[in-house]
Amino acid sequence: MMGKPKPCASCIIAVILTFCIPPGLSGAYYYRFDQYSSQAMTALSQLKVDKARQLLGLARIQYPDNNIPVWLLNYADFIEIIVTEDEGLFHRYESNRSERLDRLSKGDPASPYHKFCQAEVNIQWALARIKFKEYVTCLREVKRSYALLSDLNSKHPDFKPALISLGFLHTLIGSVPSKYQWAVKILGFNGDVKGGISEMKDAMRWTELSENRGFYNLQ
Repeated sequence: MMGKPKPCASCIIAVILTFCIPPGLSGAYYYRFDQYSSQAMTALSQLKVDKARQLLGLARIQYPDNNIPVWLLNYADFIEIIVTEDEGLFHRYESNRSERLDRLSKGDPASPYHKFCQAEVNIQWALARIKFKEYVTCLREVKRSYALLSDLNSKHPDFKPALISLGFLHTLIGSVPSKYQWAVKILGFNGDVKGGISEMKDAMRWTELSENRGFYNLQ
């Protein structure tokens, strides 16, 4: 019968186990479209927010370390705020923002979805803030999102979901009236409408050709 390991032996075993755990399983949250998240994404595209929330609740229970449901729950909040234009709802859901970004920041940094999901949460809140004239905070969130997506695109140029969002921001930046372009330059933004639309079209063509419809094709 094996005796109780000595303290020193226990330390060695712990170190070996730590280095044998595959990346993404050693405490970091991962990114994967499980069956519930995939169905929730479809529901959100059809504006079926309640159904999406139910599916994401199941995903959070069965896959507690998966960060995709965290991002999609924010997407659900965003859709509900935009559709209802309810300022009370906006402030109530805003309390979830920091917690979700904190959780996403602890995800697996090797995944392109790590920065993508953080950027998306910032974009969603920036757009929601425009509804309620919170322009200063909106600009901060756009800047964060722009930085995350630009860095992601330089490191993962073949990751098309990021190109859709980056193309949207380039189009948005390019449509700012010329008298406000000085502010755009101060913030370090670059973009034009034609280039942004081209980026989005390129990414959308890839999405249509992909068997997994782009977002589901985690790399």
